[in-house]
Amino acid sequence: MGKKILVGDDRLDHARREFGKYFPDAEVIYADTPEGLLELARQHPDADMIFTDLQYTFNGREGLDVLRELQDDEREVYLWTASKDFSDGVEALKLDADRVIAKDRLGEFAGYSEEPKASPEAGRDEDVLVVVPFGGPMVAAMRKCVDTIVPYDGVTVITSSNLRDVPGTFGKIVYIKDFSTEEGSARGFVEHEDKYRETPLGYREIVEVPVTEAVAGVVKEVMKSGKLKLKFS
Repeated sequence: MGKKILVGDDRLDHARREFGKYFPDAEVIYADTPEGLLELARQHPDADMIFTDLQYTFNGREGLDVLRELQDDEREVYLWTASKDFSDGVEALKLDADRVIAKDRLGEFAGYSEEPKASPEAGRDEDVLVVVPFGGPMVAAMRKCVDTIVPYDGVTVITSSNLRDVPGTFGKIVYIKDFSTEEGSARGFVEHEDKYRETPLGYREIVEVPVTEAVAGVVKEVMKSGKLKLKFS
């Protein structure tokens, strides 16, 4: 009889695709919240393995709370994550996770022989992605301002809802914050969205710019590369 596996992930379509591919003979039961996964753990004491995502929300670390709740569980418990933050893995192991498994290495964990995926070439230093977490008028206004001041072909302006679909890679991401955005939350949001893209964004840096300094902040970050010049300089 195949294994029984419990999986927690906020993107069930992705989780079902991956576990269905690499554990075809297992009984896999899914939950899309940390609370749901813990409930499954209580309902299925016969489960062999439990996998939890790290981020169930864009800036959360709820998976660590799941590991904390299951710290004395005798079953195999894994953190299954796309996070590249070394400290997340260290914290998971401190909480007695059996292993930290990268989302793109599940097949290797399941015993499939896979060639490592080639890493996409990181975005060029001068390529900048401006993410605006507001409606269309703000995006249109930002595009117009950027196009007036700097060469537009080196800068892409999008709304945050399009982050998963924008083509290309970028050396830098500039995130326009409103007054309610907490410091550092932009990175969590970008990392969360990036893990669901077919091609990772490839950024080297994320910069948060207050909405009150939006245009000036974008121009400043673009000009730091030294490769883009003001149109009227």
